[in-house]
Amino acid sequence: MLKWAALLAILGVGGMIIAGRMGINKKEASELEKSATTMWTRTKEAAGNFSVAGKVKAVLSWRKGISGGDLEVSSAGSVVTIKGTAKDAAQKKLILDLANNVEGVEKVVDEIKVAAPTP
Repeated sequence: MLKWAALLAILGVGGMIIAGRMGINKKEASELEKSATTMWTRTKEAAGNFSVAGKVKAVLSWRKGISGGDLEVSSAGSVVTIKGTAKDAAQKKLILDLANNVEGVEKVVDEIKVAAPTP
């Protein structure tokens, strides 16, 4: 069913003609087209969110002295949230500075804790 919905969304009016030949009435075809359009929009949003978070995670993992495994990076649109623990205040500042300079990031939500100093 999803394959047909995607096909109808891509083909638009042409999809309506194909749907008619397949025994799908115009109302059903229209509903399938709306569903496919909604799915496509959500998929694009999710891919965009992943790519922003992915870019930040990549930048952090490439930076010497920062362990990406200690951090959780997520995004909603252009807003990135970073959770985890930094070894000190300087590392926390570096993480936030790097994230703020990644293309596509408009805001960074800081949920990073600084580890307690070891005696």
